[in-house]
Amino acid sequence: MANSSPIDPSDPLIGKVVDGCVLDRKLDHGSTTSHTYIATHTDLQKSFTIKILDPVQAQSGDALQRFHREAQSVARLDHPNIASIQNVGQEHGYYFIRGEFPDGENLETIIKERGKLPWKKATYILIQAANGLAHAHSKSIIHRDFKPESILVSDDLKVIKLMNFFLAKQISQATRVSVTGQIVGDPHFMSPEQAGGKETDERSDIYSLGVTYYYLVSAVKPYNGRNPQEIFLKHFFYTPESPKIYTPDLPQEVCDVIRKCLKKKKLERYQSVDEVTNHLLQILATHSD
Repeated sequence: MANSSPIDPSDPLIGKVVDGCVLDRKLDHGSTTSHTYIATHTDLQKSFTIKILDPVQAQSGDALQRFHREAQSVARLDHPNIASIQNVGQEHGYYFIRGEFPDGENLETIIKERGKLPWKKATYILIQAANGLAHAHSKSIIHRDFKPESILVSDDLKVIKLMNFFLAKQISQATRVSVTGQIVGDPHFMSPEQAGGKETDERSDIYSLGVTYYYLVSAVKPYNGRNPQEIFLKHFFYTPESPKIYTPDLPQEVCDVIRKCLKKKKLERYQSVDEVTNHLLQILATHSD
């Protein structure tokens, strides 16, 4: 199960009813703009996620636009590795998105609690999440927030659901940063072009996928710093050391995939998620013993 008790029991929203669901506990710390809760539908007695836009942020047209964009984006997606949306609306002054709640935990929490994953298990999980990402790309939607916290995994590590399309955008959209000029996203997993406020595309998600893969097999984030600006500079100029330093038995082929995903120039990366997954499947087949 996801967290069995609230992360913040003093949260004033715990116990409130939104869209017919009682908010039971907070799934994660969310961001400065929204928080996600696990909620129980009072009639169906079924669990859902309820993402609620922070009331202060709701006064910002930029934040509200991104919130609606997530709902519109995910509503167009239909894939077994993407958590589906059930409803979206406004109630009691709260903007909300109610979504599917697959029983499980996000990868960030799993790594913090268990440490790095065996590389084959990490590869299997990444392929499933990447399949969901590829489906989004086929609908001309890029995620822009692909990271371990956006991947929900069942207790047996077999059911994988990609979540958190809050920063998703149409590939054809010209928007590069928020209208306020703020760069949004997790600095640790952000591509250099996104960190630099430049135009993003499918290859930006591929970069984030590579950072995530590195983290899953090593439990170390390849780009760290004392503040977001320092992390951004490392994305621009720093080549991380091989994850084999942290996981000596890691096949060199896995390191090669990660290194190609993390190329600074988009043209030097894999050009599609399918290229990544096909390469990973070949590696798994080679190491099938």
